[in-house]
Amino acid sequence: MCGSSPSPAPSPSPSQPVSTTAYNTSIPEYAAPYVTNMLEATQQQLFNMGPDKQITGFKPYQPYSNDVNNYFAGFSPLQQRAQQSVSNMQVPGQYGQASNIAGLAGLGSIGAGAKRLYAMMNNVRKARTGRKAQGRQIKAEKYIPA
Repeated sequence: MCGSSPSPAPSPSPSQPVSTTAYNTSIPEYAAPYVTNMLEATQQQLFNMGPDKQITGFKPYQPYSNDVNNYFAGFSPLQQRAQQSVSNMQVPGQYGQASNIAGLAGLGSIGAGAKRLYAMMNNVRKARTGRKAQGRQIKAEKYIPA
């Protein structure tokens, strides 16, 4: 045994494989039965289930109702009164003038519509400035600061 190194210690025998199953969930223990029940009920509504409780397909879509009136509520009496009061409102007269001019132009009488528009503009100018004619043209650059 001179000059020979000592033999290594025998290694332990390999251990048998260990199988563990761990379930991780963030559902509190007290709520787990309720959540499980709700999920199972939802599965029964959405899926066709085989005898072994495995999902075999989707159930066909069933609408709540085929009558549109079952989906929308009618207006309350307060809403109906508000809508009636809005429908009784009138637009200011100037909107009527503008729509008449637009109507004349739309009916092919562009010339009549333009005449009426310019007459209205002249009346407004006379009421604001006291003159019917357009003011003289100026050079705007002259009044813009440098």
